[in-house]
Amino acid sequence: MKIFLRGLVVALSITLAIAAHARSAVPVINHENIVIVPANGKNQSLDTVKAAIIRAGTNLQWNISENGNGKLIGTLNVRSKHTIVVDIAYATDKFSITYKDSTNMKFGTEDGKPVIHPFYNKWVKHLLDSIRVETQKP
Repeated sequence: MKIFLRGLVVALSITLAIAAHARSAVPVINHENIVIVPANGKNQSLDTVKAAIIRAGTNLQWNISENGNGKLIGTLNVRSKHTIVVDIAYATDKFSITYKDSTNMKFGTEDGKPVIHPFYNKWVKHLLDSIRVETQKP
């Protein structure tokens, strides 16, 4: 019975170690100069692009605030435990989403490059995809 329990403890330890490793920090992915492809093929106004970005973020529970002409700040709070903040720059024909700040997201550097919890890139990609959808609407 003791051998079985030891084996179970070892197996559980290995499983937990693998799970912990799977969530280790990954490189921060910034999305720069993403081309806006409107449904009618014509560039939209700056106000229309801004409204589409705000709608896209709001639909995904992001808080989007202004930060000057052609600039927004997106903040996502997850379970009151994790926070990510991104800069969103936009023009009539393109937009960019870049890392600004985070809380409890394992942000750091490895080999001089920024790294973060993999969910950061996942949540930002969802925002990017939502912005693409919103900016394609007529």
